[in-house]
Amino acid sequence: AAELAKHEHVRIYTIGIGAEQMLVQGLFGAQVVANNELDEATLKSMAETTGGRYFRARDIDELQQIYALIDRIEPVSSDAQTFRPVDELYRWPLASAALLVLLITLMRAPWLQRQLQRLSVREVRHA
Repeated sequence: AAELAKHEHVRIYTIGIGAEQMLVQGLFGAQVVANNELDEATLKSMAETTGGRYFRARDIDELQQIYALIDRIEPVSSDAQTFRPVDELYRWPLASAALLVLLITLMRAPWLQRQLQRLSVREVRHA
């Protein structure tokens, strides 16, 4: 993915999140455990491959500072054009639903049922 981003001239900024050591409450009291789940080598490699940077956030404050720094490094233009379709397509399903309701209502109408019964009686007499 990093190679593809590099080919498309997209910089990747990676952030390692989490404390280096964690306090874990165990059966025999609290213990300090090293956090080995973070693969910093891969995160650094991805960032370097694309010309980006790797950051390490140990708490929320550091994460917010990193986001602010990335916003300064890679400003986003707010004048981006957006496309919004003008054609409203809700009319077709609405018309289909209305036609279906009309047909169901007509089929359940008492006068129509009487007409259908008369037709079926005539067909039986002619047969």
